[in-house]
Amino acid sequence: LDAHVYSKFRSNFPIFSLTEISPPTLNSPLWRNVLTATSGTIEDFNFMTLLRNDVKEMFWMTEESSSKVGLVPRSQFVMIELARCKEGYYDLGFRRVLRRFELKRAGDELRKCVSSSGGDGDDNGVPKVDETGWKALQRLRAWHVTKSDLIASGAGKAVRFACRKLAHSNDKHTGNVNGNNLQKSCEELLTRWKHLINLGTVAQTLLTSGGKDAERQLSAMEHLYRHQTGTSSQNNTRGTTDNLSS
Repeated sequence: LDAHVYSKFRSNFPIFSLTEISPPTLNSPLWRNVLTATSGTIEDFNFMTLLRNDVKEMFWMTEESSSKVGLVPRSQFVMIELARCKEGYYDLGFRRVLRRFELKRAGDELRKCVSSSGGDGDDNGVPKVDETGWKALQRLRAWHVTKSDLIASGAGKAVRFACRKLAHSNDKHTGNVNGNNLQKSCEELLTRWKHLINLGTVAQTLLTSGGKDAERQLSAMEHLYRHQTGTSSQNNTRGTTDNLSS
């Protein structure tokens, strides 16, 4: 089915650009004929669906982001997204953008959590540490990040902000066990990120220098990286080195 849908799309639109889509180009008579012909081939072919106009632009459900998406029939969405997949648009570059998008979301949620205060109707200055904060921190820990990821997403700043906010509150209000535990976990994450970024700097130096000694040292660093991140030893070695040095 995928091959049939893709072939139908490209046979009718051989030079259609998938990188940045202009909404008016989706409303031509040819498009209407092609989409009508998908009835019975693509399930719910005429249900309306959100389509990202820019393939590398993440979508936030905000008023400002409304211009970045279009409302299209499901069959049109399937054709375009299938072609984007088959033609390599979701490569390492896209996955990097996606990683930063998710880091930003988790960082924003952590910042919001420690900025809110508990108490019965009054602001006593104690951050309301709940399950949301812990889930956000868990998502931040799940990603293998680079220094540029932390800067671009603001996740590094968000975790440092959480550490400062929690430390200030814990100094003023003793006995806040949950706040103390979250502060400790945030500090541990910052330390982990720092070590991994330092590993990346050394790896980049070794990649530049080359030679057999450099290869042996890189191999040792990759084992250390996998231990630090929980990455399987069966992962591709080249991919591990790229993570270290990017």
